[in-house]
Amino acid sequence: MPDVPTLFELMDKEKTPARSRLLATVMLDGSGFGPYPIIAAPGVPAERIKILREAFGLTLKTPEFLEEAKKNKWEIRPVGGDELDALAKKLPNLQPEVIERLKSLLGD
Repeated sequence: MPDVPTLFELMDKEKTPARSRLLATVMLDGSGFGPYPIIAAPGVPAERIKILREAFGLTLKTPEFLEEAKKNKWEIRPVGGDELDALAKKLPNLQPEVIERLKSLLGD
């Protein structure tokens, strides 16, 4: 729905506390990992990561894969490796109070 503003567009930076903006980012950006993120173990050489990302990106564009996805009604919403890296780096640095608030909202 192109005319509906996102939560981030509605949050006024002057009026919305930084902690609330961060909480919304964690809750909503976490979905950016998707239902089946593909990850590599820590310490994999950067060159190998680059090759894997390129190969995965090419796979998602092949007609055979896309046909199989359509046939099986798979939802294909790839997220780039750089974007996932940035998201993953944000999450471990959350303030304890943000983590506690998130747990309370999720019923944990």
